[in-house]
Amino acid sequence: MYVGLPEWQGRVSPVLDVAGTLVAAEVDGGVVRDRRALRFAGEDVCARAQFVADQGIEVLICCAVSWSLDRLLRNAGVQVVPHICGEIGLVLEAYACGRLE
Repeated sequence: MYVGLPEWQGRVSPVLDVAGTLVAAEVDGGVVRDRRALRFAGEDVCARAQFVADQGIEVLICCAVSWSLDRLLRNAGVQVVPHICGEIGLVLEAYACGRLE
């Protein structure tokens, strides 16, 4: 499973629509693997949704996301998990262990 999180200063970005970086990681059997940081190009919601989908992200964990970007992501087959904040590593570990609240 490929998971993405918008990043700002080591934490889940407050708003996906303006985040500069996407942290992508593979989660397999409760273990986080292959974590990498990718730069978003621009702030256009269509381009952002396409970028996320092109990276193979299946689940996107974020704090807040606009209605339009949320809809585009879901239409691209990306599961959006909103209202999550915290340090990126801790959020990834919680998701991997099934403890994301």
